[in-house]
Amino acid sequence: LPLQVVSTPLFMALGLTSLITFFGFPLTRLCSFFVTCLTNYTKAIKFINLAIFLPPFPELLGLVYGMIYLGYLYYLTLGLRPFSRTLSYILCSFILMYSLPFANAISLEVTFVNVGQGDCTIVRYNNQVSLVDTGGLNYKDIASDVLVPYLHKKRIYTIENVFITHYDEDHYGALSSLQKQYKIKQIHDYQSAFPVTMGKVVFNNYNPFTDYIEENDRSLVLGFRLGNSDYLLMGDASKKVEKRIMEHYPTLTCDILKVGHHGSDTATSNEFIKYLNPKVAVISCGKNNFFGHPAKNVLAILNANQVQIRRTDLEGTITFRTMFI
Repeated sequence: LPLQVVSTPLFMALGLTSLITFFGFPLTRLCSFFVTCLTNYTKAIKFINLAIFLPPFPELLGLVYGMIYLGYLYYLTLGLRPFSRTLSYILCSFILMYSLPFANAISLEVTFVNVGQGDCTIVRYNNQVSLVDTGGLNYKDIASDVLVPYLHKKRIYTIENVFITHYDEDHYGALSSLQKQYKIKQIHDYQSAFPVTMGKVVFNNYNPFTDYIEENDRSLVLGFRLGNSDYLLMGDASKKVEKRIMEHYPTLTCDILKVGHHGSDTATSNEFIKYLNPKVAVISCGKNNFFGHPAKNVLAILNANQVQIRRTDLEGTITFRTMFI
């Protein structure tokens, strides 16, 4: 894609110069300039990290460029039959829509990233992104290997919020590496004030209680609505926290539940599932992990309540998209 971003405009510029050959010899210098630029670029790309190099592309410039290219396409297709000409326009339009950044910017999605035995959820509201946990492994840089390439692919260059549910390595271990490579506007944990907003998305913490001794039970329990779905992310909160949530928020429900503690039997009681009545349960855990996550009794509870189960260890990264907010 980076090669395409730079080389395609140069090729188009060369094509456009052929339309105005009546300028004659002086134009050959301009053609020579474009050819030299393209040649030098192709020689230099072997020194460029193409996984990182993806410059922003201003929307207005993209529209102008698209109009010029459509005009050029019209000139080229003057001799074609109407059907062939129309087909060319349609194909060109699809290419432009795919390549322009605002085509990717109109996006409402929640992604449960496959970070192995850990947690990382990416919430995207158009061109704004928040992360809930970052994942973290002792033997792998999750930020460099997984998160940064994913965000670059989505053309996201700034992170609005990072929510750290609690300070276990598998939930925040990649944060320091991510901070070195990305601008993060705000970092929140269980001591932060809520609600937190991102566009029209409002994040609430349903575990504001600070008297727990266990680190897992201090986890943020984040709820938010995106599109027509309500999400609840449990962190590593145990059944003790679940019981307290039921007592303090008697009307709380959700459509998509991120199951607590990677599907461990320390969380996800039958009473809690009946109380929330989720349609989908997402379990983030590593393939063939040492802990035996998810627990068989947790899967049995979810199945008994007719909750669809989605697992990152079986499916990889899981994304839910919506067109409405």
